Amino acid sequence: MLSTILSLERCRNILSSASRDLPSLESFLRDFDLDDGVFASAGQPASRLTPIEAQRIANNARRCFEKDHDEPVWNTEVHNLLLTSVLRGDDPEEHGAHLCDFSLCTTASIIKDYVPAGIPAKRVDFCIYLDPAADATMVGITSKVLALRQRLPSSSLNHTSYGALCPHPISVGLETKRPGHDLDGAMLQIGVWQASQWKMLRHELRRTAPERLVQQGIRSPTVDDVERNVQLALSELGALPGVVIQGHDWIYVATSPELLESSHEWQILWLGKRFGDTNSTLGIHQIAAFLEHLVLWSKQTYWPWFRKWILAS
Repeated sequence: MLSTILSLERCRNILSSASRDLPSLESFLRDFDLDDGVFASAGQPASRLTPIEAQRIANNARRCFEKDHDEPVWNTEVHNLLLTSVLRGDDPEEHGAHLCDFSLCTTASIIKDYVPAGIPAKRVDFCIYLDPAADATMVGITSKVLALRQRLPSSSLNHTSYGALCPHPISVGLETKRPGHDLDGAMLQIGVWQASQWKMLRHELRRTAPERLVQQGIRSPTVDDVERNVQLALSELGALPGVVIQGHDWIYVATSPELLESSHEWQILWLGKRFGDTNSTLGIHQIAAFLEHLVLWSKQTYWPWFRKWILAS
């Protein structure tokens, strides 16, 4: 992800190849002195926003900033609009299920079983999630999801008890703050959110590890065998990405699980790499392009991993 951000900072691979011949982009390219490198190759994740969409988001963000609006207004006028444009396509008549979607989740509480010991539970503002029902490639998906949900706390495929999200694995959390307000608090919120997500995944991996090991020919798995299997699964996933938004600025964060001892778990939070802003249409296209990469990661990394290690167990 960091290499992607560096590419976007150099104004490379920001716009989709399909937008290359749009006459309405000529003034945009001229205003920001952009060359042909701003267009991504065919099939590569990149911003699909139209000039009108990008300008509308920029106008809304400027209005929110100038009027000193609170966080909920930014969420409605700017963040929700941008996420909708990226994750739900440009067809207003498209009502079918999306494998990857997003939700406002300001009231989604973390399940108590997954809250890290000694730390107050936190919430975030948005999340990106997967819809198993939209995966036509997996045979018997409905029955597998139901069977898994029956044995999970709150019947939830994620670390929250929010009813609308319970049928869905969550891949990315997004925490928002108004301009100049409590960036440290936002980092804490996303850190606790992802620590809870890691705890949920570990819990399920540990529960199912003995069965996996028996299938591999280990008749009586030890505690160490189970922990090695859990670590193997987590190493395949790598890091969990997240986003912190403070006013105009969109910042990439990520956590990776580290195991000090079998009984002491912790997460490393990689802090703060800005990948775009809503100050300009260029910054908005950079945000949209990076979000497309997060969507691709959710579909091609997190979801296959979840199917293999959590859903198939």
